[in-house]
Amino acid sequence: MKSIYLYISIFFLFSLSACKKEYPALPYTDILAFSIKDANGAQLKAVIENNEIILYWPVGQAIPQEITPSITVADKASILPLASTKVSFNESVTYTVTAENGTVTTYKLKPIVNSLIPMISAFYGPDIYKNKRFLRSNRTAQLSGDLFDVEEGKTKVFFVNTSGQDIPVKINEITPIAVILDPDFAIGNYQSVKVISGNKTVLFKDNFEVIADPKPVVLTEISVASTVKRNGQFMIAGGENLDKVNAVVLYNSITKTFIPINLKSTTANSLTLEIPANFPLGDCNRIRYFYPDADYYAAGYGQLDFLSFPITVVE
Repeated sequence: MKSIYLYISIFFLFSLSACKKEYPALPYTDILAFSIKDANGAQLKAVIENNEIILYWPVGQAIPQEITPSITVADKASILPLASTKVSFNESVTYTVTAENGTVTTYKLKPIVNSLIPMISAFYGPDIYKNKRFLRSNRTAQLSGDLFDVEEGKTKVFFVNTSGQDIPVKINEITPIAVILDPDFAIGNYQSVKVISGNKTVLFKDNFEVIADPKPVVLTEISVASTVKRNGQFMIAGGENLDKVNAVVLYNSITKTFIPINLKSTTANSLTLEIPANFPLGDCNRIRYFYPDADYYAAGYGQLDFLSFPITVVE
């Protein structure tokens, strides 16, 4: 009888063993959830797309250097770095998910810092003359508006030329409501100003030309007193566009008047002048140089003062 029971027990065990199924290891490498806390403690959920972990950081909050995310992966899968591990908050971070069957998928962290859309209300700097709108390459210009990102390197300005190319412009100073541009603009014809602030881009339509300053200007200083005889000549060297000068007067401190002198010759950066034979004797301490109307400016004059170092006219 015992033998019968023994045979039955052995048969039952073999039956159970025969009925047990072997299930294949799971192949899943999905990241099901990935979240962090923002600067105020609110939960930020990532978007998992095309093997990227996309996190949108809120506008106006300080950007963290590191994060400690909460992560959920597919059943029986593992992830490295672990969810409890601090990682840098930048695109250099990658996560590796390994399925139960050994399948591996890599995910790249992609933070996107949301920015406010800047507003441009005006572009100051260009002049208008004879139906031409132009900006002198050596003159400061300014964009006025609101919501400019003042964090270093976050706002960039470009002039878009008529060929559609973006020409970088240096920023001298920036506030939330104004961008002061450095006066070193590339010569050319432009159709708009582009501002990239954070991850937002705006265009301000404005047709203008950037030109080298065409006006005559004396850039030197007289720092030594001198004496010039009647009918004698002297030179003022140092300037730009001085070949456009067509008349010069000298201020006589005795008569308190500007008196014409002879313009003997000009170059782009110098004036050769002659004292007339009948010019009043005495000290002179100002000079005015006149230029005619041109394409980009009206007729006018420039003035050079040298009150402490007079030119003395003698016989």
